[in-house]
This record gives sequence, C-alpha cells and structure tokens, in this order.
Amino acid sequence: MIHLNPFAIANLIIAITYFPLFILIAIKGKTRIARVYSLHILAICLWGIGAFLGGINQNQAISINLWKFAYSAVIFIPIFFLHSVLILTKRNSRFLITLIYIQAIYFLWEAQSGGMFSSVRLVFNSFYYVNGKIIYLYSFISWVVTVSFAHLLLIQYYKTSYPGQKEQIASLILAIIGFLGGAMNFLPGFNINIYPHGNLLVPIHSIIVTYAILKHQLLDIIVVIKKSLIYSILITSITVTYLILVILSERLLQGTIGYQSLLVSVGIAFLIGLVFSPLRNKIQYFVDKYFFKGTQAQIAEENERLRQEVAQAEKLKTVATLASGMAHEIKNPLTAIKTFVEYLPERKDNPEFLDKFTRIVGAEVDRIDGLVHQLLEFAKPSPLALKETNIHQLIDETLSLLNNQLVQHKIDLIRDYNADRDQTLNIDPNQIRQALLNIFLNAIEAMKYGGTLRVQTEDYRLKTKDQSSQKSLVSGLQSGVHKGFLKITISDTGSGIHPKDLPHVFDPFFSKKDHGTGLGLAITHGIIQEHGGKIKVESELGKGTEAILELPIIGSEENKG
Repeated sequence: MIHLNPFAIANLIIAITYFPLFILIAIKGKTRIARVYSLHILAICLWGIGAFLGGINQNQAISINLWKFAYSAVIFIPIFFLHSVLILTKRNSRFLITLIYIQAIYFLWEAQSGGMFSSVRLVFNSFYYVNGKIIYLYSFISWVVTVSFAHLLLIQYYKTSYPGQKEQIASLILAIIGFLGGAMNFLPGFNINIYPHGNLLVPIHSIIVTYAILKHQLLDIIVVIKKSLIYSILITSITVTYLILVILSERLLQGTIGYQSLLVSVGIAFLIGLVFSPLRNKIQYFVDKYFFKGTQAQIAEENERLRQEVAQAEKLKTVATLASGMAHEIKNPLTAIKTFVEYLPERKDNPEFLDKFTRIVGAEVDRIDGLVHQLLEFAKPSPLALKETNIHQLIDETLSLLNNQLVQHKIDLIRDYNADRDQTLNIDPNQIRQALLNIFLNAIEAMKYGGTLRVQTEDYRLKTKDQSSQKSLVSGLQSGVHKGFLKITISDTGSGIHPKDLPHVFDPFFSKKDHGTGLGLAITHGIIQEHGGKIKVESELGKGTEAILELPIIGSEENKG
C-alpha cells in the first residue's frame, strides 16, 4: 500500500506541474535560452519524481538509490538556471559555464559513488532520508551560492531592461520563492529535524513561470491561449487540490480519532466540496481579468481593433519601401528640372528652349506629383475601391519601385507576360500593389546572394456556357460575368521554404525571419480573397519559391457572349 505523507504529496505535485511545463518549453521554445531553461525545468521534475518515490518508500535498503537519483537532479537545478540567466543577461562566459558544469559533474560523481551520503534513517516517523557527509555540505553551499548569484544578475539586468522585458525578468526573480522552499529539503540531510514543508512552495515557481510564458512571452515563447484550455487547467488544478485535501484530512482524522466509517469519509469530502465549489464560479472571472482583460464582447472588439491596427502597421511598413523606391524615381525628373533651371538665365530669350523647358519641366513636375499622390493614396486606409486597371502596367510600376533593391541584391528580373498586355482587371490597384509588393519583398529577402526573379502572366478564358454559372463566384463583390481569370506567377531562386512551414505561410504572425511580423503574406492572402481570387505558394528547399495568384476577369453583361 502506498504510504502518502505531506512530503510525498508535495513532490507528486511538483512532478505533475513541471512535466507539462517542460513539454511546453521543449516544443515551443526555439531559442538557445529556451533549450537550456527546459533542462532546468526537467531537473526539477526529476527531483519531484525521485523525492516522491523516496517519500512513499518503506524499504530502507533501496532508499539510498532513490535519493541518489533524486539528488542527481538537484545538483543540476541551479546549474541550468544560472546558465539560462547568463544567456539572458548576455554574460555568456565560457569559462564560468565550463566551471559550473565541471563542479556539477564532480558532485554527481560523488553522489553516485557513495561520497555524498553516509547512510539513511527514518525521519519524522514517516519516510527514509539520507545522512549527508562533508561533500553534501559543500554541494549545499554551492547550490545556494549559484542560485544567489543568478538572482543577483537578474536584479542587475532588470534595472537596465526595457519595459516589455521587465515583466519577464520580474517573473524569474519572483520565482525565487520556489528555490527558498526547495532549500528546506537539504535540512534533514544535516540531521536538522525541521519538516520540509517548504517543498509545497516549489510548484508556485512553475505557476509563475507558466504565467510568464502565457502572459509575457517569457523565453520568446508565444502561445495562443484558448479560454477553454485555461478553464480546463484551472478546474483540473482545483480538482486535484480538492482530492489531495480529502485524502490528507481523512488520514489525519483516522490517525487522531481512529474511525473507519465510509459515511464519515463521504461527509468530509462533502464539507470540503462546499468550500471548493465557489472557486469554480471564480474561474471565468480570473481568466477574463488576468489573461484576457475583459468580457467576451470586449475581447472580440479589442481583437478586431488590433487586427486593423496590425494590418495598417504592415501597410505602413510597405509604404516605407515604396518611399525608398519613389525617392530613387523622383531623382530623375529632379535632375532634368535642375539642368533646365541652370541653363534658363543664359537661354531665356530662346523661344525654342523656353518651349522645351515649359513642356519637359511641366511633365516632370506632373510625374513627381503623380508619384507622391500614389504614395499618399496607398498609405491612406480605405475600403475596397474597384476600378478598371491595366494589370501589367501595375506590375511594372511596382517592380520599378524595387529596381534599386534588385540591383543591390544582384537579382535578375525576367518578365514573361503571355497574357494580353492591355488586359484590365476590375481591382483595387492600391491593395493589389501591396499584395504584389509583399510577395516581391519576400522573394528579394530569400535571395540574399543574388538570383532570378521571374514574373509570368497567363489568362484563362471560360467557355461561354460556363460564364453564367461562374457569375455567383463574384456576386456581391463585382458586377458582371466571370469570363475567366488572370494567373500571375512570381518565382524566385532563393533559399526556399521548409516543407513543414509551407502550410503555415498564410497564418498571421507566423514568421521565420529575425525581424518579421508574420503578417505580410496573411494580409496578401486576405487581399486576393477579397478580390474573389486565389493564392497558393509552392516551394522546394534550397531551390526557390513560387507564388501563384489568380484574379478573376470580369466582363459586362452586354459582352458575355
């Protein structure tokens, strides 16, 4: 029969809470600090498992092996933590890291070879615990010094960190409560008969870290939180705590009163249930207030506002690229204007020169005005404004704005227009320009060391008998008959996209770039869909990527035949 006691139960809770946290960080963490910190969490989890087994074990002969396993994990808890802190605070000293790992390996060897513990003894009339030797004292001192030094570094780094990072670091500092509670586990090894109730504080550390990950993206881990998941976790936690309290209360009363009545046990469970029942009603309030900051209606409204803001932010980012390209385009007419102005004083009486001056300068000013107007129109947020637009001219204008970047990256541009050069589409030119820009910029970024950017167009006409059946595809968006579609294929010879990432390229906030928002292709996808079109991406790692856009060709009712 399992001999449960507060110490064993506390360690069981440690194992239960830290294992899913380890899985979360191991799966979601992509950075070096996340990998190291996941080992810190795993070490605590292994201590919980080993100490739980040691706490319920009643066989003195195997106790020493159980505590050797548990203490081996304890040795590495502060080591992985300090290593994580050194990475976070950018004090990644190879010498210090090597030193702490050599020290940990030495203590591990002492623990396994018998140099750490002298014997085991029954403590608190409940479970067997080890008696430590002098090396045990040294390892405890090293444990305390390592933890203290790590938190000192965190406190110093907190003072100089930026606002968004302060919450993350504050969470790590606050989690010291787990270390303080865990330190009490050393005391029985020194023959100090103080029950290690502090072990119950260790799971608080996991709760703080989990909250910091979910709320403040600790370790650069981003988790999309679903209300149902949070509710389930909280209800499960309350249920587990409820069952533990029922078991402990029953055993306490059995030990003091000596009853063996099923009816009394049910009554105890009912009374404790009355205390815990109101907590279930507080779950939604807690989740809404601390995780979602509002009611469901408020959250939906906030999400819509946020979606609009990030879409506009992505558009302004594209505007910056447009502005850079336009600055290059504006230089040419300015040069022409400057040249004519310089010659004007000495040739002002020449009618032919004045006529040429008036004609060319006027045209160049109009050209600059058109470019600036185009930029302002593009930057201005507006609903879909459809108008007949020459698609090839729009593609050429967009590519001309990127000419400077193509030259800088040594990228060859190939235009392969198989569709009618005068083909017009009923589209919003500003939005389609943004969609094209997003794809072109991704292609340029994928070809850091040069390559080829190819733009192909093809038009596919539907048969006359199919046009009326296809009218429903564009109803409510564009009036007229769907006569076919224009296919635009944009291909590059860049690095390509990993097969496992390909299904997610249109997901919002999905990005493999160091400074990417993950919104460019998501917005592009939305723009094409709003126009009644389709977009897909095909890629082969190391060979390049191909984006295929299909936009409907709309004809009037009169010309549907």
